[in-house]
Amino acid sequence: MNKNQNYTIAFRNVTKERSMSNEYEDLIEELYKNHYKEMISYAMSSLRRDIAEEVVQDAFRIACTKKEILKEKDNKAAWLMQTLKYTMKNAARSEKKYRNLITESMRLIEISREERNFTDEVDFDLTFPQWFDSAEDYDLFMKKIMEEKTYKEIAEEMGISVEACRKRFERILKKLGQKYLDIKTQEGKHTLR
Repeated sequence: MNKNQNYTIAFRNVTKERSMSNEYEDLIEELYKNHYKEMISYAMSSLRRDIAEEVVQDAFRIACTKKEILKEKDNKAAWLMQTLKYTMKNAARSEKKYRNLITESMRLIEISREERNFTDEVDFDLTFPQWFDSAEDYDLFMKKIMEEKTYKEIAEEMGISVEACRKRFERILKKLGQKYLDIKTQEGKHTLR
C-alpha cells in the first residue's frame, strides 16, 4: 500500500463519523494530505507513536467540527498545527492523570487484596472485575492498561468508534478514581477513631 492510500484510509477514518459538504471535505482532505506527515513527526517528538497518531487524528476531528472557524482562517495549516499542539497538551495531561489514577487504582487493588487475604491471583481476579459496570468495561481497561493497546486497536476489536472507546475509558477511570477516593475517605475515618 502506498503513502497516498494510507493517507486516504486514515482520512476516511477521521471523516466517516462527520457529515460535511463535499467542498469542506475536500479542504480537510487537502490539509490531511499536505500536513499529516509533518504533524505526525511533530507529535512523535514528544509522544509515543500510538498517542501521536491519536492526537493528530483528534486535531483533524476538531477541524471537522469547527468548519466555520477554519474557513475564516487565512492560514489554515497554522490553525491546524495550533490545534495539534492543544491536543498534544491535553493528551500529555490526560496521560499523566491516567497514570496517576492507574497507580492509585493498582494500590487500591492491593489494599483490597490484603484486606481479603487473597493468596493467589485466581481468587483476586474473581473480585477485581466487580469494580466495573460490565465485563466489557473490565476488558477495555485491561486492554488499555495491561496490554497497552491504542484506542484504535481496542475500538476495532470491540466494534465501536475510537471516540466511544476513549469516552468509555475515561468513564471507567473516573469511576475507579471515585472508588479510590471512597476508600481513602473510609481509611481516614478509621484513622480518626
